[in-house]
Amino acid sequence: MNDFDILIHATNWVKAQIIYEELNYIPLGFGWAGEKQKPANFNHVGTPFISSDFSCIVGTQWGIKSPTARYRVAIDEVWKHVSDFDFHGITVKKLSPEFNLVHLVLHMGLYKCGIRDLMDVYNLYISHSFNEDTLVKLFEEANATDKAYFTLKLSNICSDVIDTSLLEKLKPKSNKSFVSKRLVSRVAMIEKTKDFHRSYNDYFQDIEKLVI
Repeated sequence: MNDFDILIHATNWVKAQIIYEELNYIPLGFGWAGEKQKPANFNHVGTPFISSDFSCIVGTQWGIKSPTARYRVAIDEVWKHVSDFDFHGITVKKLSPEFNLVHLVLHMGLYKCGIRDLMDVYNLYISHSFNEDTLVKLFEEANATDKAYFTLKLSNICSDVIDTSLLEKLKPKSNKSFVSKRLVSRVAMIEKTKDFHRSYNDYFQDIEKLVI
């Protein structure tokens, strides 16, 4: 894996850029307000930096999702629940399992969504114990119940490890939202073709690679 996303406090974004420059990392683009220099309150991510040998890209963000999106996550609460772990001799912070799952759900693509993308979800789920009511509450607070159901339902098709009781608690009362309609069509396609990736589209990544 050569693409690392790091969560920092927004007040440390300028310091982070100085560290990247000292490491001779190259900014991928010049950015706009909030991506370079001081962070803007309408953005949650800074300009990515790549190592001078092009082997490692680091993304830096101070929020779990853009403030302009419909999803809401109280970043102060995220920081209250982090814990320490050892990364090659360096003590760093990690998200709690619950907020890690929220993060994975919010960033799950509706079209770029294959087994590889869902692997992180069901591996996290089977490696930790979750309180279902706590998860449901976090997804409700993030305005992401339908996105959580979408992600966990597809994860279960790959793994069959997501508890049915959790899915029932998250199941939308109607299928009228865009996310819910996308799930219905996705499941129908899988049942008809037995091919999970028939609906996988990632044109943006192809464009991104060409630009880089």
